[in-house]
Amino acid sequence: MLRLCPTHGRSGSPGVNGAVGWLWTLAFCVMIGGDSKLVVDGSSLAHHLYKLANLDQNHGGEYLAFQAEVQAFFKTLDNCQIKAYVVIDGGSGASDKLTHRMDRQRTRVKKIPDALKGGKRDFYALFTTTVFEQTLNNMKVPLVRCFGEADGQLAALAREWCCPVLSGDTDFYIYDLPEGVLPLHHYQWDSVKPSGARSYISCKRYTMSKFCVLQHRPPAAARLRRFGRERL
Repeated sequence: MLRLCPTHGRSGSPGVNGAVGWLWTLAFCVMIGGDSKLVVDGSSLAHHLYKLANLDQNHGGEYLAFQAEVQAFFKTLDNCQIKAYVVIDGGSGASDKLTHRMDRQRTRVKKIPDALKGGKRDFYALFTTTVFEQTLNNMKVPLVRCFGEADGQLAALAREWCCPVLSGDTDFYIYDLPEGVLPLHHYQWDSVKPSGARSYISCKRYTMSKFCVLQHRPPAAARLRRFGRERL
Protein backbone atom coordinates (compact mmCIF):
# COMPACT_ATOMS: atom_id res chain seq x y z
CA MET A 1 0.00 0.00 0.00
CA LEU A 2 1.40 3.39 -1.05
CA ARG A 3 0.21 6.50 0.77
CA LEU A 4 1.04 10.17 0.21
CA CYS A 5 3.62 11.22 2.78
CA PRO A 6 2.81 14.26 4.95
CA THR A 7 6.50 15.07 5.39
CA HIS A 8 9.29 15.83 2.95
CA GLY A 9 11.88 13.18 2.12
CA ARG A 10 15.61 13.75 2.18
CA SER A 11 16.93 15.89 -0.62
CA GLY A 12 19.93 15.33 -2.83
CA SER A 13 20.87 12.73 -5.40
CA PRO A 14 24.33 11.21 -4.76
CA GLY A 15 25.84 9.50 -7.73
CA VAL A 16 23.50 11.00 -10.35
CA ASN A 17 25.28 12.99 -13.03
CA GLY A 18 24.39 15.15 -16.00
CA ALA A 19 20.88 15.72 -17.29
CA VAL A 20 19.48 12.74 -15.37
CA GLY A 21 19.89 14.58 -12.07
CA TRP A 22 16.89 16.87 -12.49
CA LEU A 23 14.57 13.86 -12.75
CA TRP A 24 14.89 13.42 -8.97
CA THR A 25 12.90 16.64 -8.59
CA LEU A 26 9.91 14.90 -10.21
CA ALA A 27 9.73 12.29 -7.44
CA PHE A 28 7.10 12.89 -4.77
CA CYS A 29 6.89 11.76 -1.15
CA VAL A 30 4.95 8.61 -0.29
CA MET A 31 4.83 6.02 2.49
CA ILE A 32 4.96 2.29 1.77
CA GLY A 33 3.76 -0.50 4.05
CA GLY A 34 0.69 -2.42 5.09
CA ASP A 35 0.49 -5.56 2.96
CA SER A 36 2.55 -4.25 0.02
CA LYS A 37 4.66 -5.97 -2.61
CA LEU A 38 8.05 -4.55 -3.54
CA VAL A 39 10.36 -5.64 -6.36
CA VAL A 40 13.97 -5.02 -5.30
CA ASP A 41 17.04 -4.46 -7.46
CA GLY A 42 19.29 -6.72 -5.40
CA SER A 43 22.61 -5.73 -6.96
CA SER A 44 21.91 -2.04 -6.38
CA LEU A 45 20.65 -2.61 -2.83
CA ALA A 46 23.62 -4.77 -1.77
CA HIS A 47 26.17 -2.11 -2.66
CA HIS A 48 23.97 0.68 -1.30
CA LEU A 49 23.69 -1.01 2.11
CA TYR A 50 27.43 -1.74 2.23
CA LYS A 51 28.27 1.89 1.54
CA LEU A 52 25.52 3.21 3.84
CA ALA A 53 26.94 1.19 6.76
CA ASN A 54 30.34 2.89 6.25
CA LEU A 55 32.16 -0.45 6.16
CA ASP A 56 35.75 -1.14 5.10
CA GLN A 57 36.21 -0.98 1.33
CA ASN A 58 39.97 -1.44 1.00
CA HIS A 59 41.00 -4.43 3.12
CA GLY A 60 38.84 -7.39 2.18
CA GLY A 61 35.50 -6.37 3.65
CA GLU A 62 33.54 -6.45 6.91
CA TYR A 63 31.08 -9.21 6.16
CA LEU A 64 29.57 -9.85 9.60
CA ALA A 65 28.68 -6.19 9.96
CA PHE A 66 27.32 -6.16 6.41
CA GLN A 67 25.22 -9.27 7.12
CA ALA A 68 23.71 -7.52 10.15
CA GLU A 69 22.84 -4.50 8.00
CA VAL A 70 21.10 -6.69 5.41
CA GLN A 71 19.18 -8.54 8.14
CA ALA A 72 18.06 -5.26 9.71
CA PHE A 73 16.83 -3.94 6.35
CA PHE A 74 14.67 -6.95 5.53
CA LYS A 75 13.38 -7.31 9.09
CA THR A 76 12.18 -3.72 8.83
CA LEU A 77 10.35 -4.53 5.60
CA ASP A 78 8.75 -7.54 7.26
CA ASN A 79 7.68 -5.47 10.28
CA CYS A 80 6.01 -3.02 7.89
CA GLN A 81 4.26 -5.92 6.09
CA ILE A 82 6.20 -5.28 2.90
CA LYS A 83 6.77 -8.45 0.89
CA ALA A 84 10.08 -8.09 -0.96
CA TYR A 85 11.01 -10.02 -4.11
CA VAL A 86 14.70 -9.60 -4.93
CA VAL A 87 16.23 -9.94 -8.40
CA ILE A 88 20.02 -9.87 -8.89
CA ASP A 89 22.13 -9.30 -12.00
CA GLY A 90 23.82 -12.36 -13.50
CA GLY A 91 26.72 -12.48 -15.93
CA SER A 92 27.58 -9.89 -18.54
CA GLY A 93 27.29 -10.71 -22.21
CA ALA A 94 29.87 -9.63 -24.74
CA SER A 95 27.81 -6.58 -25.76
CA ASP A 96 26.09 -5.70 -22.46
CA LYS A 97 27.29 -2.13 -21.82
CA LEU A 98 30.87 -3.35 -22.32
CA THR A 99 32.28 0.11 -23.00
CA HIS A 100 30.58 1.52 -19.90
CA ARG A 101 31.88 -1.30 -17.72
CA MET A 102 35.42 -0.91 -19.04
CA ASP A 103 35.33 2.84 -18.37
CA ARG A 104 34.15 2.16 -14.82
CA GLN A 105 36.99 -0.28 -14.20
CA ARG A 106 39.58 2.18 -15.58
CA THR A 107 38.25 4.83 -13.19
CA ARG A 108 38.63 2.43 -10.26
CA VAL A 109 42.20 1.59 -11.26
CA LYS A 110 43.05 5.30 -11.12
CA LYS A 111 41.74 5.43 -7.55
CA ILE A 112 44.02 2.65 -6.29
CA PRO A 113 46.88 4.95 -5.08
CA ASP A 114 44.46 6.89 -2.85
CA ALA A 115 42.89 3.67 -1.58
CA LEU A 116 46.31 2.32 -0.59
CA LYS A 117 46.73 5.41 1.60
CA GLY A 118 43.51 4.62 3.43
CA GLY A 119 41.01 6.69 1.46
CA LYS A 120 37.57 5.19 0.68
CA ARG A 121 37.25 5.00 -3.08
CA ASP A 122 34.17 2.81 -3.68
CA PHE A 123 36.01 -0.51 -3.93
CA TYR A 124 33.24 -2.77 -2.77
CA ALA A 125 34.37 -5.92 -1.00
CA LEU A 126 34.70 -8.88 -3.36
CA PHE A 127 32.03 -11.05 -1.71
CA THR A 128 29.45 -8.31 -1.07
CA THR A 129 26.85 -9.83 -3.40
CA THR A 130 27.63 -13.39 -2.25
CA VAL A 131 27.07 -12.53 1.42
CA PHE A 132 23.92 -10.60 0.43
CA GLU A 133 22.52 -13.67 -1.37
CA GLN A 134 23.40 -16.08 1.45
CA THR A 135 21.80 -13.81 4.03
CA LEU A 136 18.56 -13.56 2.04
CA ASN A 137 18.48 -17.32 1.53
CA ASN A 138 18.87 -17.85 5.29
CA MET A 139 16.02 -15.38 5.90
CA LYS A 140 13.81 -17.11 3.29
CA VAL A 141 13.45 -13.88 1.27
CA PRO A 142 12.37 -14.66 -2.33
CA LEU A 143 15.46 -14.22 -4.50
CA VAL A 144 16.40 -14.98 -8.10
CA ARG A 145 19.55 -14.35 -10.12
CA CYS A 146 19.18 -13.53 -13.81
CA PHE A 147 21.39 -14.86 -16.61
CA GLY A 148 22.21 -11.28 -17.60
CA GLU A 149 21.18 -7.82 -16.43
CA ALA A 150 18.07 -7.80 -14.26
CA ASP A 151 16.51 -4.49 -15.38
CA GLY A 152 14.05 -6.03 -17.84
CA GLN A 153 12.94 -8.78 -15.44
CA LEU A 154 12.49 -6.29 -12.60
CA ALA A 155 10.34 -4.05 -14.79
CA ALA A 156 8.28 -7.00 -16.02
CA LEU A 157 7.56 -8.18 -12.45
CA ALA A 158 6.65 -4.65 -11.36
CA ARG A 159 4.14 -4.37 -14.21
CA GLU A 160 2.69 -7.84 -13.61
CA TRP A 161 2.20 -7.28 -9.87
CA CYS A 162 1.47 -3.54 -10.15
CA CYS A 163 4.04 -2.68 -7.49
CA PRO A 164 7.05 -0.31 -7.35
CA VAL A 165 10.71 -1.11 -8.01
CA LEU A 166 13.27 -0.22 -5.34
CA SER A 167 16.58 0.69 -6.97
CA GLY A 168 19.38 3.22 -7.14
CA ASP A 169 19.69 2.71 -10.91
CA THR A 170 18.37 5.65 -12.93
CA ASP A 171 17.93 3.34 -15.95
CA PHE A 172 14.49 2.53 -14.49
CA TYR A 173 13.32 6.06 -15.24
CA ILE A 174 12.82 5.08 -18.88
CA TYR A 175 10.33 2.32 -17.95
CA ASP A 176 6.62 3.13 -17.79
CA LEU A 177 5.89 1.33 -14.49
CA PRO A 178 2.37 1.54 -12.98
CA GLU A 179 3.67 2.17 -9.43
CA GLY A 180 6.92 3.81 -10.45
CA VAL A 181 10.43 3.66 -8.98
CA LEU A 182 11.46 4.20 -5.34
CA PRO A 183 15.00 5.69 -5.37
CA LEU A 184 17.23 4.01 -2.78
CA HIS A 185 18.75 7.28 -1.59
CA HIS A 186 15.30 8.46 -0.45
CA TYR A 187 14.14 5.16 1.07
CA GLN A 188 14.12 5.90 4.80
CA TRP A 189 13.94 2.34 6.13
CA ASP A 190 15.84 3.30 9.26
CA SER A 191 13.11 5.69 10.46
CA VAL A 192 9.84 3.76 10.35
CA LYS A 193 6.65 5.77 10.94
CA PRO A 194 3.78 4.16 12.89
CA SER A 195 0.20 4.77 11.76
CA GLY A 196 -2.38 3.07 13.91
CA ALA A 197 -1.69 -0.65 14.05
CA ARG A 198 0.64 -0.51 11.05
CA SER A 199 4.06 0.93 10.26
CA TYR A 200 5.23 2.66 7.10
CA ILE A 201 8.50 3.66 5.46
CA SER A 202 8.83 7.17 4.02
CA CYS A 203 10.30 7.35 0.52
CA LYS A 204 10.03 9.12 -2.79
CA ARG A 205 8.40 7.77 -5.92
CA TYR A 206 9.13 8.67 -9.53
CA THR A 207 6.64 7.78 -12.26
CA MET A 208 6.86 8.16 -16.02
CA SER A 209 3.28 9.46 -16.05
CA LYS A 210 4.22 12.47 -13.91
CA PHE A 211 7.16 13.17 -16.19
CA CYS A 212 4.83 13.08 -19.22
CA VAL A 213 2.33 15.43 -17.55
CA LEU A 214 5.01 18.00 -16.70
CA GLN A 215 6.44 17.76 -20.20
CA HIS A 216 2.94 18.04 -21.73
CA ARG A 217 3.30 14.69 -23.42
CA PRO A 218 0.82 11.78 -23.44
CA PRO A 219 1.75 8.78 -21.24
CA ALA A 220 3.69 5.97 -22.91
CA ALA A 221 0.66 3.66 -22.96
CA ALA A 222 -1.40 6.29 -24.77
CA ARG A 223 1.39 6.87 -27.29
CA LEU A 224 1.52 3.13 -28.02
CA ARG A 225 -2.25 2.96 -28.54
CA ARG A 226 -2.12 5.95 -30.89
CA PHE A 227 0.79 4.40 -32.78
CA GLY A 228 -1.26 1.21 -33.18
CA ARG A 229 -4.24 3.10 -34.59
CA GLU A 230 -2.00 4.94 -37.05
CA ARG A 231 -0.63 1.63 -38.28
CA LEU A 232 -4.09 0.24 -39.00
